Amino acid sequence: MKKVYGLLICSLLILGLFAVLALANVEDKIAKEGKLEDVDDDIDADEVAIVDNETDALVNATLNKTKAKKDFDREKSRVTQFEGFALSGEKGDPVRALWVSHVFERNGTNATRSAGRLEIGHGDEKSKFKLHLKEITDTSISFHVFPIDASLERVEKEGIGNSSVGTIALNYKQYTNIVVWKGTLVLNEGKHLGSWDITGWSRTRTIHRKDIEEHREGAMMKMQRKIADAEEKLNKTRGKVLEKIEKAKERGNEIVEKVQNKGEEQIQKAEQKMERARRWWEFWKR
Repeated sequence: MKKVYGLLICSLLILGLFAVLALANVEDKIAKEGKLEDVDDDIDADEVAIVDNETDALVNATLNKTKAKKDFDREKSRVTQFEGFALSGEKGDPVRALWVSHVFERNGTNATRSAGRLEIGHGDEKSKFKLHLKEITDTSISFHVFPIDASLERVEKEGIGNSSVGTIALNYKQYTNIVVWKGTLVLNEGKHLGSWDITGWSRTRTIHRKDIEEHREGAMMKMQRKIADAEEKLNKTRGKVLEKIEKAKERGNEIVEKVQNKGEEQIQKAEQKMERARRWWEFWKR
């Protein structure tokens, strides 16, 4: 009888072990095959490409740190779009989020790294943040929240707690045609300081990274053209301003001063446009 009980217990333990090994995280359950254009109606594909690149950098940093093999399948990304609302007392605001996950092998098991974006509010009162995956289970997902200008790679090197400005934790429930999330957003600074109850819905698509990379390359070419156009416009503006100043000299110093002041404003605007284009280019090159 003892042997029978022993065999039974061993069997249950083995079944339990298999259950743990087979346990899927929440994205395994809700992700569907898709294409980049599937998300382009609601979220700018450029933003997907940027976040995908950030997630890829986090995975590479993990592999470099653990000296894990790199011969695994990373052909696909999981892209999740989230729309919803946040409530805090009598206050309420719309919430929008996007995150991109990569699943890879580490130490013989699957691991997930994710990066994302979070927006709360609208218009001039909108607050924007970056997301860094904290934990993902079979029923929930949570992120550390960082300022929008934070480098997630640098954050990992310097320590998550040093620059985190909050957290967001969400639990999901699958319905026939929609995935609903409920949870809490806690922000420690900014316009939306405090604890917010979050409710929203999402769509997760598994997309070939090749498609995302092709879009990224196309966007980079577009950005290069923008820089070239901005530089050309800046040079033309400078030339026109100099011509106007030369002509104004015939009409007296007072006119020259007015033309010069107006010309400097035009040049400054052209320089600002050029600088914005350059900043975007530096961002895309990462």
